[in-house]
Amino acid sequence: MEQQPKALARISHIETGVERTTTTGGADHDDIVQALKAASERVMDATDAPYDFDVRLHADNLSGAAGDVRRAFQCSDPRPHPHRPQEGPPMTTVAITSFGYLHGPQPDARACYDLRHQFRDPHLRPELRYLTARDAPVREAVMATDGVLALVHAIAATVDAYLAGPRQNEPLAIGLGCAGGRHRSATVADALAAALSGDTETAAAYLVADLAERYTERGLAVDVHHRDLDKDVVHR
Repeated sequence: MEQQPKALARISHIETGVERTTTTGGADHDDIVQALKAASERVMDATDAPYDFDVRLHADNLSGAAGDVRRAFQCSDPRPHPHRPQEGPPMTTVAITSFGYLHGPQPDARACYDLRHQFRDPHLRPELRYLTARDAPVREAVMATDGVLALVHAIAATVDAYLAGPRQNEPLAIGLGCAGGRHRSATVADALAAALSGDTETAAAYLVADLAERYTERGLAVDVHHRDLDKDVVHR
């Protein structure tokens, strides 16, 4: 039987492929699901921790499922990762969820931001309507909107404030909502995640590299889940 660390290493490699797939569309969704399930079975052979993969293994949250696999079994990732130092105390997790109010209520979060009314909606531009936050024109349009950069900085300051409190080692959930969850909330979520991760290269594409530099040594574990990014456009 394959040992647990090896199985987790396989899952880690699958997660890397998933992350590429969500940005390039270069792999088949069903193939990824089957590969992730096969790898997870090896892990479940070595642990008593239950995990219902069917809850998370759907088209808009494959990367969330892959991350959940690793966290569910309380094992460190043997593969070096820029946002996961191999030694030192456990990192504080910041979980960011983007969503659309038209698809359901806001998720449970310590702080939730409603982007619907204050920031211009890319949905109103026909050339952007069927694109998503994965597309550069949407990212550029959202980040160029008056107030959005200031908002990302303000949310980062809010995260700092929460993590300065007595429960600073507990996971911190942040929600970002817009109308459909495909443009504004997802873009701001990705910008915030890049900044809080200290990923200056990715953050530069969102014009927040200066903010990311402040977090390069912070060691936050940042998870992003786009709840409604891949759902159908809501005509309104």
